Amino acid sequence: MGETRSTFNGGQRSTTFNELSAELLGRGNRIRFRAAGRSMAPAIRDGDILTIEPARPDGLRVGDVALHRVGEAQLVAHRVVARRVEGGHLVLATRGDALLDPPHRVGEGDVLGRVIERERNGRVVRIGRGLRRAAARLLVTLLALRRAAARLRSAARRLAARLRRP
Repeated sequence: MGETRSTFNGGQRSTTFNELSAELLGRGNRIRFRAAGRSMAPAIRDGDILTIEPARPDGLRVGDVALHRVGEAQLVAHRVVARRVEGGHLVLATRGDALLDPPHRVGEGDVLGRVIERERNGRVVRIGRGLRRAAARLLVTLLALRRAAARLRSAARRLAARLRRP
């Protein structure tokens, strides 16, 4: 892996940013950029600086934060919440920690890299290693429980409304 690092501030929706990121990571380089958005809060906040290393889908585990394409116009850094094989190909499911939305289905060709560091207020924190990896796996489980609880609350409200009808 190369030691060249490039920094991009924002612009995750920029075609130029997407193309340069894919090119640099594809050549084995790490990249750094400023995160934009709140989908990964509190682990990654708007304005944090992320360091991404090249990664193949088969090297990502549940709990890792993957940089990947969503459609053709956007890159996101979201947590891997599931891995499965479909038709002989590995497919990842990713979701932002702060989101209740269904996970993104991420094919092998859409993965660019793995978030390995987050810098906030000058303090650098390694992501996805040791105890942090175990904590991330626990977080994935807790988030799944939170989503299940939200679905149960919604179903309970619908049932209560039906029972109140004459």
